[in-house]
Amino acid sequence: MNKQRIFNTGNYLILGILLLTFIVFAGSLNNGFTNWDDDVYIYNNFLIRAFSVENLQKIFLAPMGDAQIYRPMAYLTYMIDFQLWGLEPFGYHLSSLLFHLVNIILVFQIVKLLSNNLTMSALVALCFAINPLKVEAVTWAAARVDVVYSFFYLGALLSYVAYTKSDLKLKYLVLATFLFAFSLLSKPSAVTFPIACLLVDFFMARKWSLRILLEKTPLFLLAFAMGVITLLAQRPDTVSNGIAVFSIVERFFIVCYMPLFYLFKSIFPFALSNYYEFPKELSLAYYISPLLLAGIVFLVYRARNNKAVLFGVAFFLLHLALVLNLIPTGNKFMAADRYAYLAQIGLFFMLAYLYTQASSQAKNIYLSIFGFLLLVHLVISYKRTQVWENGAVLWADAVMKDNNCSFCLFGLGNIMINSGEQKAALPYIEKSIALNPMIAESYHSRGIILFALKDYQNAIKDFDKTLSLNPTYQYSYASRGSTYASIKEYDKAMQDFQKALNLNPNDIETYLNRGMVRGVLKDYAGAKTDLDVYLSYYPDNPKALYNRGYCNAYLGNITGCCGDWKRAYDKGMRELAPKLREYCGYKNL
Repeated sequence: MNKQRIFNTGNYLILGILLLTFIVFAGSLNNGFTNWDDDVYIYNNFLIRAFSVENLQKIFLAPMGDAQIYRPMAYLTYMIDFQLWGLEPFGYHLSSLLFHLVNIILVFQIVKLLSNNLTMSALVALCFAINPLKVEAVTWAAARVDVVYSFFYLGALLSYVAYTKSDLKLKYLVLATFLFAFSLLSKPSAVTFPIACLLVDFFMARKWSLRILLEKTPLFLLAFAMGVITLLAQRPDTVSNGIAVFSIVERFFIVCYMPLFYLFKSIFPFALSNYYEFPKELSLAYYISPLLLAGIVFLVYRARNNKAVLFGVAFFLLHLALVLNLIPTGNKFMAADRYAYLAQIGLFFMLAYLYTQASSQAKNIYLSIFGFLLLVHLVISYKRTQVWENGAVLWADAVMKDNNCSFCLFGLGNIMINSGEQKAALPYIEKSIALNPMIAESYHSRGIILFALKDYQNAIKDFDKTLSLNPTYQYSYASRGSTYASIKEYDKAMQDFQKALNLNPNDIETYLNRGMVRGVLKDYAGAKTDLDVYLSYYPDNPKALYNRGYCNAYLGNITGCCGDWKRAYDKGMRELAPKLREYCGYKNL
């Protein structure tokens, strides 16, 4: 009867936490997409639009995105979303929220198995569920990788904990291994899992033996393989920014500062931003961080006989290890809220354990503090979901938090460029360049503005500068090609278009632009091939139909020409009426 009562209480607790979480994050379901990677991974990503063997091969056999990171399982979820929702943002946000809700259940179950304490399980799950640092991972569609890899990671960890508590039944270890593999295929950050298993062994007081290491051999081999794949996939330019520009001494202070940053933000989540830029100069906070960190290490050392404290601290640091800027990784930003998604479990585990071990009087004080912080976290998380409404709101918030954030100014300027407000965008892009002359994308954006203003020569100079900083930035090859085409330097345009497509064969817009230039060069067969590719994705584009019609005419396919021109006419190109009457026999237009 008592077990049944506890079981029911546990169900009610987790249901209550899930309901509260859904209420806090429900506002994200009304959000749109942003202009920060959502375009690359979702609405301009044609690989997710057809559930085909060819597209699945491309997703699983090659890295994606500007950073060239291999995470096919996460992209597979986008493909499924597209089949269900098309490009409706609601469905993508709903999927991310559902993953987060399932992750909460997994965290609850893991802590319950580890601690045999329902109060600890509920506290850790609740803190994990609604912490404001979770908002980025849940509400940013392009951050789907974090909730997906965490889903498989937590599933694997739950299986491993079950393995240690079931007299080492092999089926749980096999399940953990498979889930770990799926987690690796979602995000390379999952390589920490074998060490997390060792932490579980420590907490569960397993006797150290050769078996403990041998049973994890498949896990370490999988982690090693993913590490190799990640290094091979990474483009050379992605490790030339960020922490790499600082001296060894400065890096030491930054690395010491990072755990404190995530610790403080987890408890006092104020001034949150989607982009934390590296400092122009190190402030006092960085220089005193080694002393503060040493103080925390001393406190942990004093609690060295307390396994729960050691496990919590180690789990927290383990899942931040890859993002503490110990080595250059190519990140141009110093930190990200989403990076604390799994790490916070260790912090909350330790705090929840200390609460359960406190005296009754102390518990009352802790509950008062916890209740206040919980209310603050709920309000901040609820409001933070609204910041991710769209790119304009997101980058305006980031600039408000730090008006000297060069990349934030770049993001806000790009929103204006996409809205056709090139002149309004120029001051933001200019300031971005002045603050950080090493951001290649800012020069590209200024080139786009200058191209729109028909200042072609200066636009080419900006695209040149972009490519000198980042030789694999495909967009500048494509844009410089279009600029060369505008000044009738067609050979140079063709070379740039080819370079852009070599870097990204799925750059559909470049097929249109190259097709039009091939038409000017009277390579009608080549032009038609490019336009066929473009029209297979955008079948109703009148400009492409018109140009393919011309190619068909010169290739002797009058029927194809008239068909394309008629479709272009039906899609709004009414100036084709005389040609349709003269060459195609249409009379009633």
